[in-house]
Amino acid sequence: MQRFGLQSIVQLACIAAFIFITYIFFDRVEQADFDLIALSMIMLFGIYAYFIFARNQITFLKFLVTAILVRVIPFGFDPNLSDDIYRFVWDGRVWDMGINAFAYTPREFIASFPEVHFSWLFDLMNSPDYYTIYPPLCQLTFYLSIVAEKMGVPPRVALQAFFFVAEMLTIAGLFKFLKELGKDTKLLFIYALNPLVIIELMGNLHFECLMMTALIWCAFLLYQNKLILSGLLYGLSISTKLVPLIYAPLILFQLGWKKGMQVLIPAGFLTIGAFALMLQGHIFSILRSINLYFQSFEFNASIYYALRELGVWLTTYNQIKVLGPFLGLIAGLIIVKQSIGQVDKSSVKEISDRMIVLFTLYLFFSTTVHPWYLSVLLLLSVFSSYRFTLVWSCLIYLSYSAYMRQPTQEFLILIAVEYLIVGFFFYQEHSKKKSLQEILRGFYIQ
Repeated sequence: MQRFGLQSIVQLACIAAFIFITYIFFDRVEQADFDLIALSMIMLFGIYAYFIFARNQITFLKFLVTAILVRVIPFGFDPNLSDDIYRFVWDGRVWDMGINAFAYTPREFIASFPEVHFSWLFDLMNSPDYYTIYPPLCQLTFYLSIVAEKMGVPPRVALQAFFFVAEMLTIAGLFKFLKELGKDTKLLFIYALNPLVIIELMGNLHFECLMMTALIWCAFLLYQNKLILSGLLYGLSISTKLVPLIYAPLILFQLGWKKGMQVLIPAGFLTIGAFALMLQGHIFSILRSINLYFQSFEFNASIYYALRELGVWLTTYNQIKVLGPFLGLIAGLIIVKQSIGQVDKSSVKEISDRMIVLFTLYLFFSTTVHPWYLSVLLLLSVFSSYRFTLVWSCLIYLSYSAYMRQPTQEFLILIAVEYLIVGFFFYQEHSKKKSLQEILRGFYIQ
């Protein structure tokens, strides 16, 4: 009885600390405060590790209440690690004027419509000279946040409300899927209580949140052999972020052409229809932004940084305009090759493992890897045997050291530490040479 009482006290203390530290993080920490970010991550991930290892002793209800409470906290704060919200609001207000947000860069828009009443947003954006890159479902959400503003709800709060609903639907989808598989439903808290998910998605409003809501329900319906409905949700996911396209070859090769096309054709119709409706002929605007992403942006990369340094040594200048598209092509070819190899289609674990490998390869070959990109890996980890994803979700916060200096400058030694550790864990798990007590016995989760 005494032991039970002490165990309950420890659990409640950890839950209270997790909620309190999350609150302090949103209240006090800013993007440039790397020391505070690092300290917060050490504490939050330390408690998260306790939750994972002690999951059998903590009730589902305690976990669920904790997951909900830490998602309510951000409603009181502006995003603290990202300024993307200003572009969200800008695009929404452009649509509200009856003008296509894909038609102008913000600078072009200001020049064409100098009388706009929201020009103050211009100086707050990080991309005033770029065409918007956000797909149709994001744009619809931006517009709806401005509609909410007319009813007295600030756009930020409206967006947070959309994200909160999306997160609840994702948690519900994970619960339903795990129950259908006969698995421990507490496994969903690998995703729901991960600090990266809470901070980057709910707190800083990155649209991987909505993308994964569609993706998990797409996977659940696919498991139930509801191919057309699954395809429509896959299309919604792509219409939020383009990155789920990397799974199209996997769907085709694993399901076979007949079943695969029953998923991909509805997805294609919905995606193409959504883009056609939103772009209204401005397709080259978004293509320029995508091209810019591959040829200009670089952050927290691995293979690209190694090749970049070699390129500078050989040619004396940065070869990103060549390396970016080249690595994208190589990643695409590898993803297709990896998609062809057959897996047990009845095993959600094997499919999830393959999806994690594909997405990890995509990230390894990318020129830009922001922390919130890993949220997809964390969602898949609920069903997978891979645990390097959880390690990476903590280590990736080393990338925020770049913001300590202005202009932004990365500490390559810290990036190297991140990828050496992540690469080691990935290799040990992927090659089945696990050791480290079998990667700490799968973090006690099978």
